[in-house]
Amino acid sequence: MERALEAGGWPYTMGGRQLATEPTALAILAYSGRPDVLARTQNADGGWPPVYPGAGAELPGGWATSLAIIALLRTHPADPGLPRALQWLCASRGIESHWLWRWKFKLADTQAAFNPDKFGWSWVPGTASWVIPTAFAVIALRLGRQQGLTGPEAENRMRIGSEMLVDRTCPGGGWNAGNSRVFGVALEPHIDATAIALLALQKRERNEVLITQSLDQLVARTRDCLGASSLAWAILALHAWRRYRHISRELARRGGELERLMGTPERIADNATLAVCALALDALANDRNPFEEKQ
Repeated sequence: MERALEAGGWPYTMGGRQLATEPTALAILAYSGRPDVLARTQNADGGWPPVYPGAGAELPGGWATSLAIIALLRTHPADPGLPRALQWLCASRGIESHWLWRWKFKLADTQAAFNPDKFGWSWVPGTASWVIPTAFAVIALRLGRQQGLTGPEAENRMRIGSEMLVDRTCPGGGWNAGNSRVFGVALEPHIDATAIALLALQKRERNEVLITQSLDQLVARTRDCLGASSLAWAILALHAWRRYRHISRELARRGGELERLMGTPERIADNATLAVCALALDALANDRNPFEEKQ
């Protein structure tokens, strides 16, 4: 991937000079890049900042840390920073996990309909749980468990995080960015949040109705989708759930749509988008999906 910086990582934008964790982790997964760059940018507490170097303290990002962990577990599982990173992830949680905030959301601030006992991960520390960082964290901890790097605390966090995703499902399936209903109004699902949540909820067929409805939402909302990143994440999710027969039929169509969007890759200025598109096309062509939980 020619857009890499001399330090070995990737910025968000073509021509950018500031290394960013998200495109770097995705590019490592897609292009077998140098995972050692992640060791150089990891914070002492185990997390990763969204960009490096940042302004002032390197505030860790929940989604950035999870993606860095996934990239290392898939390419360099013996990395000495992984245990510390997984510990940071287990300790990180949305503010609604605190009893005072749970009381507030249950009794006072009730405009958003969700169960604060089911908490996940935030984008940055000190804020509430959101769907995408929670889904990435569940995936990272699951992969850490497969490598024997986690213990009972991670099991508990995965369980509660998965329950949070189930609790936040939109009426009719799929996921919005954070909640399913606000001020009594049902929110529409988003493609990216729905796809990444479905990747996190693999092996949860006991929620078959929820999964089927969400897959149907993903299929419907990616018809004529012009967003390369959204379409790529949808393909990765549909690929992971391809054992559902009607989903398998949709994969080739979505792959053809993504190939057309990728016909001029130089038009995609976002390196994270370029990398996730490469991952989606590789999943279709070679049955390799770094976010899939194998049998």
